[in-house]
Amino acid sequence: MTDENEVVLEITEDDLASTDLIGPKIAALARLREDIAAAEYEDGAVKLRYHSGGEMTLDLGNVLTFLRQAPDGQAVMDYLDNALTEPSDDAGYLLPVLKGPDYIETVRAQLRDAGMPDDQPLPFWYQPLRTGLNVILMQDTPQMMRSVSEEELNAAGLDLDSARQQAMQDLARYCHERDLQVGVIDDKLFQLQLDGNYEASTYFLSGLWDDIQDEFGAPPAALFAARNVVIYANTADAAAMRLLNILAAPEGEAPAYAIAPHQILFWTDDGWSLQPAGTAPGLPH
Repeated sequence: MTDENEVVLEITEDDLASTDLIGPKIAALARLREDIAAAEYEDGAVKLRYHSGGEMTLDLGNVLTFLRQAPDGQAVMDYLDNALTEPSDDAGYLLPVLKGPDYIETVRAQLRDAGMPDDQPLPFWYQPLRTGLNVILMQDTPQMMRSVSEEELNAAGLDLDSARQQAMQDLARYCHERDLQVGVIDDKLFQLQLDGNYEASTYFLSGLWDDIQDEFGAPPAALFAARNVVIYANTADAAAMRLLNILAAPEGEAPAYAIAPHQILFWTDDGWSLQPAGTAPGLPH
């Protein structure tokens, strides 16, 4: 039994080449756990059934993104242990939320008007992205939705790396449970449809955009116009790109909960960029 487990638990660098290589190993790892009744790998995901009766689908495209960045084997196993743990209904979701380029300064101005000194830290964690946008973390429960601070994350036993990992896991779970869909506009443009609140958070699902690129046979370009408006096109389709540029025209009316209604972003091998090729160093994507 011990020897068999050691073989199953060994995740090698070669396994990180594709979901088809690592998927069966993660499923085998899951079946060794006392809390999991069944685990099967299929089509880039591991489907889990817990003894409690709960079920979860683990999207391996996003799992691979983190495993490839793990510093060592122990970090890999710690991440997988957390990823395979049954989510708690009471805990809700910790989700990455995309915000526009002016969001931070707007909040600072509002707090300044309310009497808060300029040198006082903002009451929530945020990070600028190389596309000029920003990301915050949102705690979403049946009772409320609210942004969280680094101090709150630390109090919950999460450093920033762990919080980011949990947010990505929760986002993949959230999209699966709410059945992320794709609508078609004029047979040329595509719109992501989720729940009206977190469509723009799909910005962070690299596995999703890699799949779209594979389907197109070319990189996608996207307009993250608002929190519930994400429209994308095939960059190899000139007519589709003309339509996307029309939608992004500066004279167009900005939608409610606008993020970047006039900025087209391009998917690259290194994530989102302001240009179809090349990246800007120094900031996350």
